[in-house]
Amino acid sequence: GKLNDAFDTATEYFRVTNDGKFGIGTNNPDFEFQVEDSSGAAVIRVKDGANNKIVDLIASSTGGLLRTIGSYPLVLNTNQTERMRIDSSGKVGIGTTSPSRVLHVQASTSKTNSVEHVLQLNHISSGTTTTGFGAGIRFAVKEIMVQYRL
Repeated sequence: GKLNDAFDTATEYFRVTNDGKFGIGTNNPDFEFQVEDSSGAAVIRVKDGANNKIVDLIASSTGGLLRTIGSYPLVLNTNQTERMRIDSSGKVGIGTTSPSRVLHVQASTSKTNSVEHVLQLNHISSGTTTTGFGAGIRFAVKEIMVQYRL
């Protein structure tokens, strides 16, 4: 069915199909919830009105965007536990709620007699590996550079 403005005009604002799909900006949604805007970017905004916190999910001609509006972090959880955050200054924390660097990775472990790997880099080669090619990590500070090959 559809709901029209004041129930007496032909302006359709959303549609619920017979199979339960909900569409805004489309009369034929392909998914359970679909938002389209034929005039440009489509935006889904979620707002905590009591605390004025806003998160937007946007699809536009330049790609997809997930953003916060205001000076607060974007937090990603799995299994109802924080795993990563991007704070309001752009610092990324994995395993920490207070990143102190551009990328701050912290592992919490109870191991006392073994090594806990925090970062793993893999290089998969589809051809012949030649000396000088492969996985590596580079640390650079101005003109001092340390490079490790794996």
